[in-house]
Amino acid sequence: MVEEKETIVMEAELKSGTKPTPTIQWLRDGNRLESGDHFTLSVEKETVLRLTITNIALEDKSRITVRAENSFGSAGERPIDEIKWLM
Repeated sequence: MVEEKETIVMEAELKSGTKPTPTIQWLRDGNRLESGDHFTLSVEKETVLRLTITNIALEDKSRITVRAENSFGSAGERPIDEIKWLM
């Protein structure tokens, strides 16, 4: 559970050595999520995908998923986390 103004971090890990290197998309309720405002997307050590949401607000309540896609197809799109509120 999350309270307003908290910072949360969500991570997903790619299988090491995946070739060709996949394109990664973070999705929020099925729509592409980009870095900006209080959302930060990053990659650590080429395999750890990280989404950081700072100063979280009530309107951030959503389902977050990540999708990896290369010429062989796509994987993911199962929920990484669902932002739920502690009320």
